[in-house]
Amino acid sequence: MLSKGQGATMGTYDTLLLAFDMDNRVDEAESLWNMVLHTHNRSISKRLFSRMISLFDHHSMPEKIIEHLYQMKHNYVGSELLVFF
Repeated sequence: MLSKGQGATMGTYDTLLLAFDMDNRVDEAESLWNMVLHTHNRSISKRLFSRMISLFDHHSMPEKIIEHLYQMKHNYVGSELLVFF
């Protein structure tokens, strides 16, 4: 379960990833994602994974989508019910 502050932080990361996507700043989104992945290894939500997968789909990067699906499996996040934004 996420603490109050951690849930707010995840929401902030989601908003930042969306902003990077809308501004075509994929490299910066990947940099933020890697920081989140290493900092919050076991508590990343499906929503953040979905956001990154949507970002890569939006920018036609299918190899990155496969890589992120593997990361989801590695972090025990179920991918069967993903919602893409």
